[in-house]
Amino acid sequence: MKNMNENKEFYKIPSFLKTIFKDEVELLPSVNESFELAFILNGSKYISDLGIVNILQNDTATKMSLENNSIDGVITSPPYSFAIDYVKNDEAQLNFLGYDVNDLRGKMIGLVSKDKNERLENYFRDMKSVCSEVSRIIVIVALIFAVVNIQKVKYYA
Repeated sequence: MKNMNENKEFYKIPSFLKTIFKDEVELLPSVNESFELAFILNGSKYISDLGIVNILQNDTATKMSLENNSIDGVITSPPYSFAIDYVKNDEAQLNFLGYDVNDLRGKMIGLVSKDKNERLENYFRDMKSVCSEVSRIIVIVALIFAVVNIQKVKYYA
């Protein structure tokens, strides 16, 4: 494998990605973990198979700025009601990327409250809003893929 700093052409990012990611693309040469992304995106034969892809910025899953019946498919990995605080878990990376973690935490599904029961109520309220928004934006015959993990809970007496 080549040293990443030896070949600047390795970092050539397709123009459509420069438009989508703007400031983030500038980080690629300085972030070692991003070399795989740059490699995959640099001339990958699979990019043309993606079709038209729109990436939403500044939207939330509970209120999307999309027209009714405008999306053919959704791929999602929703948070779990019992999950860790994703913002706290990834705080260093989020700060590095310039995100306001306090603002982001307020927008996360089910995280707004110190009380466990209230967080759970918030989670189900927020997930209901997500389902309602997805239902609103998808076409009548759409594909929806949701990544979920079934937890097996063992009780000991």
